[in-house]
Amino acid sequence: MALFRRTKPTPANPAPPAFASDETFGIPSVVAAQSAAARGDLPGVVAAYGQAAGLADAATTVRVVAEAAPLSTLADWSADHPSDPLASTLYGTALITAGWAVRGGGRAHTVSGVSFNTFWDHLAEAEKQLEIASGGWAGAPIAWCGLVIASRGLQRGAAEIEQRYEGGVRSGGESFLHLYEQTLQGLCKKWSGSHEQMFAFARSHADPSAPLATNALPAIGHLEVWADDDDPESRGAYMRRADVRGDIEGLAGSSWMPGFPTDSAGLDAHNVFAVSLYLTGNKEAAAQHVDYLGDRIGLFPWIYLGRRANVLAELRGLTPA
Repeated sequence: MALFRRTKPTPANPAPPAFASDETFGIPSVVAAQSAAARGDLPGVVAAYGQAAGLADAATTVRVVAEAAPLSTLADWSADHPSDPLASTLYGTALITAGWAVRGGGRAHTVSGVSFNTFWDHLAEAEKQLEIASGGWAGAPIAWCGLVIASRGLQRGAAEIEQRYEGGVRSGGESFLHLYEQTLQGLCKKWSGSHEQMFAFARSHADPSAPLATNALPAIGHLEVWADDDDPESRGAYMRRADVRGDIEGLAGSSWMPGFPTDSAGLDAHNVFAVSLYLTGNKEAAAQHVDYLGDRIGLFPWIYLGRRANVLAELRGLTPA
């Protein structure tokens, strides 16, 4: 009988840590909505949606439910409740989610013709549903946000995206960060616009001297410029430029001001600041945002990082115990 256990050798390439995101941000009403959606309890979804503290959390609820509930369940519910704007918004958002899953996240040249056709079919039906919900209720800006996303996927151009954004603002979506984020995506170079259009839009809604969640928009713009460059060396150099680093640090600093949102929009912004600050090389500042977030890590914009699990682990290691 062996007296000692033989020590297992350390693997030459240990497995990287797992990246765990939580699109509910741990918000109790959103967690309840996700659970109800997964078991097909649509009255439970409605009840949880009604507990949302504001538009940002309501939009997060819609996104989470659209991913958790079976598409057929939401389709049936929408058909049975043709005048219910929440039912139409949930089904329309779920169609966008399902369509994008078929398309994938790559550039257009990586998508097959069959996948594109299915993608466009889903988005065309989503538009019909979301147009039903684009007015007459408090959640109308969420429907308009979906219309902006659909417009981008259907390649309708920057002018149409801006018109839909304006429709969302008029319906009550002023300062609604997710509407602004999706509009910015439509105006960026990889879709219908340019870096110049994107930054003009982003900066028109940002003020580093004020505690605004929309201060994340120019930081997202910098991430888009970074992601658009296929050369790792020049891409990294862009984020480390003194002017870019100073801009991001100023924007991120506003998140520590009294009155900065603590809802889903604020948490979205902290995630953006964590990733963008990391890429500038200011890891200590990035770690402060990770410490504030705790487990409330969203997939965006961490998905832009190839080693996001390692980066998150590194930043958590820099935070106080």
